Amino acid sequence: MKVIEAAGLLFFLAATIALPFVDSQVLLRWSFISGNLLLLLVAAHSLFVEKPFTLQFAREHMPDETYKSPQVFRSCRIICWFWVIAFLIMTLASARRFPSTDTMWLFNLAIFLAALNFTEWYKFFAYKAQ
Repeated sequence: MKVIEAAGLLFFLAATIALPFVDSQVLLRWSFISGNLLLLLVAAHSLFVEKPFTLQFAREHMPDETYKSPQVFRSCRIICWFWVIAFLIMTLASARRFPSTDTMWLFNLAIFLAALNFTEWYKFFAYKAQ
């Protein structure tokens, strides 16, 4: 299991346990902030310990000799930095009051899709540069 998947699993497990004890509106409001913050912390920590979480995804799609190259590590770091920035924007936006929950969902989704598109673009760009 990848570190980002484990963090997500723990988050949803904690939210499920909290559900009977916390008002659903409060849980919904704080789940955006805490979920995004958790992703931000996991991604930033993975950079700090020199093991970008994106390496775990890269390993699934390439042979060992390619995976262990410095170019792949560098690409994974760049992609991970982009995700850290995306999670930071999502966390800060979630802490702000939106007119509706739908607006917050859409904003977070737009940032997430932008990071996903960057990841796909950069993989292609890095591959062509080799």
